Amino acid sequence: MRDDKLDLTQEENTLNDRRAELYFAWARSEEAKNATAIKQLTERIQCLTAQLADRENKLAAADRLIVSLRPPQAR
Repeated sequence: MRDDKLDLTQEENTLNDRRAELYFAWARSEEAKNATAIKQLTERIQCLTAQLADRENKLAAADRLIVSLRPPQAR
């Protein structure tokens, strides 16, 4: 009986060690996926910010052009 209990305790310890290894491997994998997603989102935000700034500049230039094309009395 004592040997059986010792064997079961050792098996449980082995399973707990394996569970911990799998958990930490999963956590590292999730952290890597999250880091990749954050990087992609950051790059996308930077791209959209640059596009917005470009469009704002083009709109301002278009406004200036429209004003410059108006007849002098309409300004």
